[in-house]
Amino acid sequence: MKKICLAAAVAGVSLLCSSAAVAAEPEGYVAVRYGNFEQYDRFFGKDRFETGEVSLAVVGGLGEYFEGELRLGRTLDAEERGKDRFQHDLIASYFLRAGYSVGPVRPYLSVGYTYVREQYRTNGHTYRDSVNDFSYGAGIDVSLGARLGVSLEYMHLYHKGNLRLDGTSAGVFWRF
Repeated sequence: MKKICLAAAVAGVSLLCSSAAVAAEPEGYVAVRYGNFEQYDRFFGKDRFETGEVSLAVVGGLGEYFEGELRLGRTLDAEERGKDRFQHDLIASYFLRAGYSVGPVRPYLSVGYTYVREQYRTNGHTYRDSVNDFSYGAGIDVSLGARLGVSLEYMHLYHKGNLRLDGTSAGVFWRF
């Protein structure tokens, strides 16, 4: 819990700093993303399975090359087999992103920290667990105008022991 509070505090400070640096051009944005994330199966007896995750992100500029991102998400499309159901109740991440804009396109690399709270239901019983780990990824933002844009990215959110969560997502963003 201390790690989550620390990540939230760092995210808040970086977003406040970025909003103070905003000039005439928009520097931050909010984004909605949907992705299919693959994970190793420890529940259903198969090799892997995918869940559909939706997230809301706030991104703030930290100069010409860097951005801070705070992302909160959860499972929208859970994995279900018979009476068994697996989903993520919460995926909370903070990333430092490095990128460079070339016209309307901005490729970037992300590094950060992710906390995941998961839930597994079987035969009327609910089991909860959490995982946290170093995260990284790469993506591209494409501006479609002064405020609207689309994004595509690959994120590796955690890998601890036999647990792994990674995948691609696509989304839309609105600059402010």
